[in-house]
Order: sequence, then C-alpha cells, then structure tokens
Amino acid sequence: MSPLPELSRELCKPIFIMGKKKSWGYAADCHLNRLQATENKLLRMAIHAPWFVRNSQIYRDLEWEPLRKFLTKKAAEDFEKAGRHSNEELRNLVNYTPEDL
Repeated sequence: MSPLPELSRELCKPIFIMGKKKSWGYAADCHLNRLQATENKLLRMAIHAPWFVRNSQIYRDLEWEPLRKFLTKKAAEDFEKAGRHSNEELRNLVNYTPEDL
C-alpha cells in the first residue's frame, strides 16, 4: 500500500479536530453530508479505488472512521475531559449525552 493514505490521514484529521471545537457541532446535516462525500472522494483518489468499490470497504481496509462517527467520538472525549477538570464550575456545566449527529 502506498504512503498516500497515511499522508491524507495526517492532513484531514487535524482539520476536523481543530474545527470541530467551534463549528462542527452546529453544522447542518446537508453540510456534514457534503463533507462526508468529499472525504469519500479524497480517500478513493488516495488509494486509486475503482468506482465499484464500496465506501464501507475503503473505510474498513484503511481503518478509517467515517466523519460523523469521528466527530461524535471526539465530542464525547472533550466532554469527559471537561467532567474531570479541576474547576468545579466547569464540571457542573458538563451534562452530555452522546447523540447521533
């Protein structure tokens, strides 16, 4: 396998991690769907996958999480981290129940 999928992983994931803190939680479904489609196209180009290969197979082979699952996991991690924070006021603000994006 070429190093291109690893390179795309190193480029794409930090963008979602940093941007998520301010905007991804408020993004509409249509915008998240467009981002997911763009990610699918980029991964497909990175590994030179033909049109008939399913996106789910690409994700499984590359061990890559789909965008929505990734954002949900990162949000849950951030809220867990805030729940363990030393500031009592911050801990009292945290009441998070993970839901589907």
